[in-house]
Formats: sequence, C-alpha cells, structure tokens
Amino acid sequence: MMTATTDLALHRAVDAAHHLTDPEPPWTDILDGVRQVLGGDSASFIMFDGTGALLTLEQVHVDPLAELEYACHYHAQDIVTPATIGAGEGTWFDTQELFSPSALSRNGYYVDFMCRHRMRQMLTYIVEENPQRRGGLTVQRSEPHDHARWQFESTPIRTLAGAIQEAVLRRREVADHWYDCAESGFCAYDEALCMANSNGAMLRMSPKAQAWLGDATALRVRGGRLWHPNEGFRARLLDALERVVAHGTPERLTVPAHQKSDGLLLDLAPADARLRLGRESSVLVRMLRLA
Repeated sequence: MMTATTDLALHRAVDAAHHLTDPEPPWTDILDGVRQVLGGDSASFIMFDGTGALLTLEQVHVDPLAELEYACHYHAQDIVTPATIGAGEGTWFDTQELFSPSALSRNGYYVDFMCRHRMRQMLTYIVEENPQRRGGLTVQRSEPHDHARWQFESTPIRTLAGAIQEAVLRRREVADHWYDCAESGFCAYDEALCMANSNGAMLRMSPKAQAWLGDATALRVRGGRLWHPNEGFRARLLDALERVVAHGTPERLTVPAHQKSDGLLLDLAPADARLRLGRESSVLVRMLRLA
C-alpha cells in the first residue's frame, strides 16, 4: 500500500520522467523518486558503451567514495552487467533472484564493494540496450528484501517505468532526427559523419562513414573503436578526442594514408546534448576525403 509520501514521490518522478527529452535530463529527480517508491537507500543511472567503458554515472544518496571507486575500478567488475546482457529494455532484475547467497558470498564485487558500501541488494531496470550503448537504473538497499518482484509488477512501478521508457524513446527519436538531418547535409557534400566516445568507441556511423571506415582502409573500426595501424596517429587521435571532451573546443586531424583513397581530414567537435541520455561526453567526427 502506498503512503502519502510515496504517492507524492511517484508523481514527482513521473513528472521528472516527462522531462527526459530536455537537453539536460533531470536524472536526480527521477532517481530519488524511484528510490522512494521502491524503498531503497540510494539509486544510480549507469551507462556503458559497446566496448564496456563507463559512459554515465548519475547517483543520489551514494557515498562519494563509493562513486569514485566504482568509476575508477569496480564498474569493470559489476556483477549485474554480465548477468543481464540481452534481456532487453524495460526488464527488471533483483540481485536476490539473480544470485544465490553462496554465490554472492564468494564474489569479490559483492563482498568488497556492495557490502562495504551498504548496497547488499540491487534492483535494476534496463533503460537502453543496443550494440553501442547499454544503460540501467538501479536502486540499492542496505538490507535485502525478498518481495521486489511484486513491487516491479505493481501499478505504481509499472506507471513510473512506463513513463521513463516512453520518454527515453521520445529522446531517442529526437536524437535520431537530429543525426539524420546532419548526416544528410554532410552526405550532400560527399562528407561522412560518425560519433565516438572519448576513448574512440563508436556510438553512431552514417552509411558513408561505415564505407570509409571499412576493413581495408587505414582508419577503421576494430573491436568497436576507431583504429589506425600507425601507433603514433592512434595516440594523437585519442588525445584529440579527450581534449575535445575536456575543453569543448573543435580540433582537426589529417589521417595518414596507406594509399591515395585512404586520405581523410577529420573535424572533431563536441556532440550536441540531444544526442546523449546522461552526462556521457561524445564527439562528432566529420570526415572529408583528401584529393
């Protein structure tokens, strides 16, 4: 049964979800509302790119030390991520269901991170799932309860989850429209467009970019990341991506070519806020062929 407090939290969270299409999504309000409705101590929104690198970490009521440790180290050991891959958007998970007590007691992430930071139970809702990005909203509890499943299926949580998923879909449609328009404009001038994370992980590619970054070209995509056989250029490219993200100023690079058709000029610029879901920093890469 909902109390007046949780009912107010639900309405606030649903209203905040409707603003997920804003340039800067109000994740703090959404997370705090979900935390109160589900009965948790803290909440997080976490997103990874297709290579497993951490893109976004939004949290409420989490110890700053826990946030720092997760961002720097423990995100690569998160037990929920591999256990929920392929489940699809709109799916709920409970660590009490996913793992037996004996399995948890033997797991370093659970013992060294979850227990130490009073996160003995995690309730995760998959918000985005595709080859380029994967994100979920998680409520953490210091004391586990075994009744999360009926909460997931309750009217308040279904209402809130539906509002979040609908808003994410609308935001995705806005991003797709923005990118499609930009891609069409560049293509008209025989230019290609892609979007990458600061570590070179590919987030979007126009059809022309896919052709220009094929297996036989000098600059290509390998393991989901931009790659070039010249180690020095790879380092310069990553440095440039990181500077664009850090300082927000455009950069230009000339790609070393193996053959005449490989020559490219890259214009790097910060991606528009409408192209992301959280605070992930991404870079738009405009590609021009050199004569």
